[in-house]
Amino acid sequence: MRRGRTRRRGRVRPRRWRPSGRRACSEGITGPKARCARPWRGALLEDMKLQAEALLFDNDGTLVSSMESVHRCWTLWAREYGIPAEDFARVELHGRPLAEARLREAGVDFPELVTAGDVTRGKPDPEPFLLAARRLGVDPARCVVFEDAPAGLAAGRAAGMRTVALTTTHPAAELDADVVVRNLSAVSALVSEGGITLETDPAS
Repeated sequence: MRRGRTRRRGRVRPRRWRPSGRRACSEGITGPKARCARPWRGALLEDMKLQAEALLFDNDGTLVSSMESVHRCWTLWAREYGIPAEDFARVELHGRPLAEARLREAGVDFPELVTAGDVTRGKPDPEPFLLAARRLGVDPARCVVFEDAPAGLAAGRAAGMRTVALTTTHPAAELDADVVVRNLSAVSALVSEGGITLETDPAS
């Protein structure tokens, strides 16, 4: 979400939501507490907050994958927080036809889509994420990358962005990120006219 722009009528009111009961994803809600990935950070995730103007998402294992629960978590997470979809970008390094077909099937609308045909160097090079930030008109330092793979996280770090890792395809020990969570149900968002504040909830 880009700061300073409100595309919906009226004032954007801060909202919080944490999954519970039938509204939550059935998979991955309980289990080991999420933790900070980098040992020198040391804080529990309930104390971790990330400020952002744009959120950049990988596809497989993060948004849409062979694991249906990943997509259900994403859909609930975004809709319940009321985060405007026009300020998301998806960085998908497959071909554009496949990426667009997946988006249509999933019913997820992104204003910017970066695919393999848009870049000359793929992850772990930062080019895909830097291109997404440029298209959104947001400083890379004000972007947060959501990834499930080491190469994607390396690309996000190299782009100068904060990173959130999901343990949907790799164990936490292999994921070097600012924050490691089991899935998107462990992340909450506070939306305001000043941007997005991401927080984590180990109880999820």
